[in-house]
Amino acid sequence: MIRIQVRLRGAVLRGLEASGHAHYGVSGNDMACASVSAVIRSVCMGLETIPGIVLDGGAEQEGEIRLDVTRIPDNYQQEVCGITRVLLLGLEGLQRDFPGSLTVEVVRTE
Repeated sequence: MIRIQVRLRGAVLRGLEASGHAHYGVSGNDMACASVSAVIRSVCMGLETIPGIVLDGGAEQEGEIRLDVTRIPDNYQQEVCGITRVLLLGLEGLQRDFPGSLTVEVVRTE
């Protein structure tokens, strides 16, 4: 199972961690794992285009990724909020498409 924790401050992404494997298909051809990776990588690429944003993290081991959003310029809060919404909708859809293959925990702080 893929376990994903998304950390939000209000409605804005502050970090995420994902680990595990879906075991939905054969290793290397697992649609659930590939789909989760595509959503998370797309979010990371979108965040990287924001001027002045500070990100930390990486994929230290196979089947794991960590992202920390340590600084968001004030004039880009809404853009990050939109990217956050896409992340949450994408993961929610994948939970429906691949039942039992991933769990998503959303941790909110104000």
